[in-house]
Amino acid sequence: LASIPMGRYVLAPGVGGDTVCLVNQPLEVDAKPQSWLKRDFIRIENPTSIELAGHTPARHWRLSRSDTQADWKLAGANQNEKLNNVAAHSFANLLAALRFNDVLPADAKPEQHGLDKPDVLTVQTSDRFTYTLNIGKLAGDNYPVSISVAADPVKERVPAPDEKPDAKAKLDEEFQKHLKQLEEKAAAEKEYGKRIYLVPKYSLEPFLKDRADLLAKATPTPAPSTTPHKRR
Repeated sequence: LASIPMGRYVLAPGVGGDTVCLVNQPLEVDAKPQSWLKRDFIRIENPTSIELAGHTPARHWRLSRSDTQADWKLAGANQNEKLNNVAAHSFANLLAALRFNDVLPADAKPEQHGLDKPDVLTVQTSDRFTYTLNIGKLAGDNYPVSISVAADPVKERVPAPDEKPDAKAKLDEEFQKHLKQLEEKAAAEKEYGKRIYLVPKYSLEPFLKDRADLLAKATPTPAPSTTPHKRR
């Protein structure tokens, strides 16, 4: 019996005419377009301000901190309002791990996806990047999101008064290297403003809350005992 050839037949147009070749590689191809997408996305690092402008007055709030090691503060909080710090500290991790599941066609109409009246999440970072995420109407397990990125990194380093020449030269070089990285990051991330992305709801729903939902729950004061003490 003749042996059965193993492999995959491939049409190679223009190679000595339309030639059919047998190759020994499986050349597996996924028919789902989502698997062809390049998964690079914005990476929001070291946020110092997070602000939500939602559809209702209750869904308007702003968190800020002086640096990445400080606690978050809720704008306008009175002495009886305490921020839920556990939830607030999780926001930085969520922002750094944002991903998308799919991309809408280039001719997608924003108004058809709720992006004419979006919830707007604005994040500022310690490197002076500003990310604006317009979040549309939930569709299945994803929110349609359009993005804009602005960046204004510090262009000059202020040396310390007692800095020695050798140290200054090294620090200046490191500063310029970091500045170049930030400028490249800004240029790359601004490209994401050209399309509408479908972002999984679990990444965004922690932010889509009323201001009251960010507050720590008050611990109820135990009621005084009404049981009389027994006399000895």
